[in-house]
Amino acid sequence: MTVSEVEEQKRKDYGYTAAQIVRKVEGDPTSLPILPHLIRELKPVELNNLLLTVIPDRYFAVMQSPEGGAEFPTLGNLGRCFRIAFDTAPIEIRKAASEKFVAVVKERDVVYVLTYETIFFRGSDLQYLDKGGQELIKAHLLAQLKSRESSEIVLACSGLSRFLSTAELGGFVDALMMMISHNKPKGIADDAVSQIRRDFAELNGDAREIVRKRVDAWIARWRSIGGNDAALNRCTDICVEILGEQIINPDDVPF
Repeated sequence: MTVSEVEEQKRKDYGYTAAQIVRKVEGDPTSLPILPHLIRELKPVELNNLLLTVIPDRYFAVMQSPEGGAEFPTLGNLGRCFRIAFDTAPIEIRKAASEKFVAVVKERDVVYVLTYETIFFRGSDLQYLDKGGQELIKAHLLAQLKSRESSEIVLACSGLSRFLSTAELGGFVDALMMMISHNKPKGIADDAVSQIRRDFAELNGDAREIVRKRVDAWIARWRSIGGNDAALNRCTDICVEILGEQIINPDDVPF
């Protein structure tokens, strides 16, 4: 039997391995739509290896290679493969993958941490961490959101809002409104709008009221400062589009 025949027989007997999944993703970019089906064939030990070791190790190896870099297609495909596998995995493996990020934040250098954070973690993954892990990762994500202003960190914060305290939620909205107000380049403002839209839809009661008040505060700020109608309009658009409120400028009232 040839090597390929041996591998095919092994796959039939054992299922796909983590390494085979990664080779498939790299060699056949069109395989992404069928990945959920392939990943379901993985045994738990292979799925665990895929998320905790094989994909991250391969990602950083490609990133550091001469042909690698942020625009190299393989990197994007590996990131998407990770999220597909994560969403397919049973809860215990999701917990292990989320706890791996906690270890990364504690132990690795800044480039590794910031890359891992934006590629292999989402705010919604906090549900799989204990209280201590949640507090550590929340603090890190919020600090990066306020200092980095990138589409990647906005995406990493997806689902974060429902884990935030009252004070944290206000700061989270302020960071997004800052990006929206100043219309940051490369689609960051649009990503921030989408983030507020998604989060507001998931929140209720007091949390929604916090979002509403922070957006109103930004509108009031730009009105009081004056001279930046573009920023004011972007903030009022948030109220109309997301909060469903009609904003009335006091200067427009005829009595």
